[in-house]
Amino acid sequence: MSDIPTEKKVVLTTMSVVLVADSNNPTILNPDFLTSNGILAEDLQLREPPITTPVFSQVIYQGGISIKAEPNRVIFEQAAAVNSLETPTIVSPQMAERYLENVPHVPYSAVGINPTGFRYFADGKKEKPSYGLRDGGAWMSFRDVMPEIQLKAIYQYDKRKINLDIAEAKTQDTHSTETSGLAFSANIHRDIEQAHQKERINELKSIINSWEDDLADFFAIIEKFDFHRFM
Repeated sequence: MSDIPTEKKVVLTTMSVVLVADSNNPTILNPDFLTSNGILAEDLQLREPPITTPVFSQVIYQGGISIKAEPNRVIFEQAAAVNSLETPTIVSPQMAERYLENVPHVPYSAVGINPTGFRYFADGKKEKPSYGLRDGGAWMSFRDVMPEIQLKAIYQYDKRKINLDIAEAKTQDTHSTETSGLAFSANIHRDIEQAHQKERINELKSIINSWEDDLADFFAIIEKFDFHRFM
């Protein structure tokens, strides 16, 4: 039996937290550093050999958890397959917070909460981002073919900016059944205004701890995109 949903459904596919800092040192990132400082659990198994260099480091674990570091950012990411805020599997914010506690001296300048999601449509109705631009001009159809289009929506608030990319995509269930849908990728960005280390870390932690609100907004925005209305 297929695992494809029987009704419209949005699932979270990845979740990452990105710490932005111009003078980050990637060489400190390695499995021993992560486990000895409580950033990751000791029982996690590596999926591939770690990479540690002055310009790029990464540690990738089984189960979809990875941490990558560059001179200007650190990325805490995990793969997911959830559609509920009650899930206990979201650990990337906790990893980022523990990293901050162990590496507080870096002049962090921004933080991003970055969820990606997939919206299934099992009722046979195929939706395309281009439907939302059906009245946008003659270029929307060339020789009776509509182009594949990616859309970007930007929501600018006083202290937060949500960048949302939308594109057609395909996914497979556990039985390798392929299903079409729409992929949504968000960068929920906030700049850090505090100049002093203690206040800066406190502000970063406060933002990271609000990840559930950001994720709820992500799902709420997706539900507002109704491309069938333009058909």
